[in-house]
Amino acid sequence: MANLHVRFHDFDMRHEYEIRVEDDHLDARAARIEIAELKEEVRGVRGELLQKERGIGGLGNEIMGVREEVRSAREEARGTREDEGAEGDLTEGRLMGEIQDLRTRDVEREQRVTELLNDFDDLRKRHTESEALLNTMRDDINSLGHTAEGLSEENRGLIERVTWLEMQRPVIEEEAEPENDIVVDEKERVKSGKGRCKWSKFYTRRKRPRTGKELALRFMECTIT
Repeated sequence: MANLHVRFHDFDMRHEYEIRVEDDHLDARAARIEIAELKEEVRGVRGELLQKERGIGGLGNEIMGVREEVRSAREEARGTREDEGAEGDLTEGRLMGEIQDLRTRDVEREQRVTELLNDFDDLRKRHTESEALLNTMRDDINSLGHTAEGLSEENRGLIERVTWLEMQRPVIEEEAEPENDIVVDEKERVKSGKGRCKWSKFYTRRKRPRTGKELALRFMECTIT
């Protein structure tokens, strides 16, 4: 029996996945746990994407509000110039400064929106890579399952072969005792057998019985012949 160890490493995501198969049976419990963790990570990424989208929507509304403020400020500045003259010029200068500040804030918000969009693209790319890695792990798990099934079938075949050989073991006569303690006449077996083994009777003495190892060797000799 052998241990099968498969390891996957993603250098971009800094994640490492391991699959262990021990003996002749596949234990997919660890793989299922890792797949569940990946699904949980994907759900977390999707939640982050939803939060980013909501944040982008909120920034868009805020930008529209700022533009409305700028438009209102311009209208107010225009009315002030017409109504108040010199004092209106001072007020206009102040309002223009505020408008400039609002424009600066608008530019900063647009930059922030661009950064959020880039983060969104990065998260979507990571999500795609996670899905691809999950599919690869699923294919590897299926392949390991087929390999384990093949090993199990081979093991069952070997067990059946050993069982059959044990059933073919000859019967040992314990009471009879041949002359000169001759077990098998090799010359007679070669002349009369013509390459085919004839089962000989195995004898054991009462005081000194033969060991199971000797009987097994004799049995294997007849089987090979």
